[in-house]
Amino acid sequence: METDDALLQEFIRESVDNIALAEKALAQLAADPADPKAGTPVFRAVHTLAGTAGFFGFERLGLLAHEGERFLGPWRDGVPPSLERRNLAAELLDAIRGAVSRVAAGGPEGPEDFKALRARLRTAALAEA
Repeated sequence: METDDALLQEFIRESVDNIALAEKALAQLAADPADPKAGTPVFRAVHTLAGTAGFFGFERLGLLAHEGERFLGPWRDGVPPSLERRNLAAELLDAIRGAVSRVAAGGPEGPEDFKALRARLRTAALAEA
């Protein structure tokens, strides 16, 4: 269906744009880790993707993004992330970017379910709580 394809292309474009904004925010956090607002764009990008991935049936990507959302929750609230947490966020964004690229190429999100990364995000989120 043409409309479905147009919506999918918009999802891909917005996802790529949001990932770029999140990566820019990570770079700002590297320069000023104590900036309480710098992590918000990272959370927002993953939050948006978590909501829209399920709409298109990208269950694995949605599960990853939802776990990332929990991990990034403190960033939204202004808690400055450690270097280790910023590195894990970069890994999350890399995984999301890869999944979106595979979808853009007409394939599935990926062969994996991101289980190991989701577990690390969950563990880190629980440690922060």
